[in-house]
Amino acid sequence: MLTNNKTLYSFFLFGLIADNFKHFEEVVREIVFKLLIESGLAQSQFEKILESMETFNYSKTSNRNVIASMNDMKKQIESYLEMGDDIYATNKKLNKTLYKTIGYNYPVELFREMLKREIIS
Repeated sequence: MLTNNKTLYSFFLFGLIADNFKHFEEVVREIVFKLLIESGLAQSQFEKILESMETFNYSKTSNRNVIASMNDMKKQIESYLEMGDDIYATNKKLNKTLYKTIGYNYPVELFREMLKREIIS
């Protein structure tokens, strides 16, 4: 799972095999591209994300609140998949859930706001 620390906007990565980790950044870009198509973000926001992914950093978080939220998301993912949701519906639901860590906001809304600020600046 990849999660933006500021917004909790998350992507659950699925179906990865050992060979994928040799080209992890490329695999992540491809999966994120597919998930963004399904996300309903505006094209200008979508383009901004893809541009920013030319190079990107990922690391473990040390923020306990984010870790707690990610653990909650893990349980939600398991539940959604057991109910028969596909990965796109699961990702959409994760990002349309209120989280205390971000002031009882929706990750998708905070992410959109962040992208709007980035596009304007």
